[in-house]
Amino acid sequence: MLSKSRLTLLVCATAAAGYGLASSPPFDPVTFALTVAGTGLLSSAANSINQYLEVPFDSQMNRTKNRVLVRGLVSPLHAVSFAAVSGAAGIYLLATQVAADCWIYLFGIFVKRSMLSRSIPLPRRSEL
Repeated sequence: MLSKSRLTLLVCATAAAGYGLASSPPFDPVTFALTVAGTGLLSSAANSINQYLEVPFDSQMNRTKNRVLVRGLVSPLHAVSFAAVSGAAGIYLLATQVAADCWIYLFGIFVKRSMLSRSIPLPRRSEL
C-alpha cells in the first residue's frame, strides 16, 4: 500500500515496453529484469515520499483517508526509511548492473531528490 503497487506496476510495464522497443538484438533477459526491478524500486520510493508529504491532505479526502500513513498503520519514520532504502537500492541497481551510460541512474537520482525536496501536489480545489 505504501508504494502504490498498481501505479508502480504501470511504471514497470512502461519501462519494460521501453526496454523492449529500444533494445537491440540479442535481447538480454537479465538486463531487462534488472531495469524493471530498479525502476520499480525508484517508483516505490517516489510514491512513499509522496504519501508521506500528503498525509494532511489525504486525511481530508474520502478516496485517500484509508491510506496506511493516514490511518497510522505505518509510522512516518518507517515510510521515509522504506523510501530511502528502496530508492537507494533502485539507483544502485540501475547504476551498477544496468547502465552503460550514466544518464539512466542520474535520472533516477534526480527523480528521487526532487521527490524528497518537494511534493508534486495535484490541484486541491475543483470548479465542480
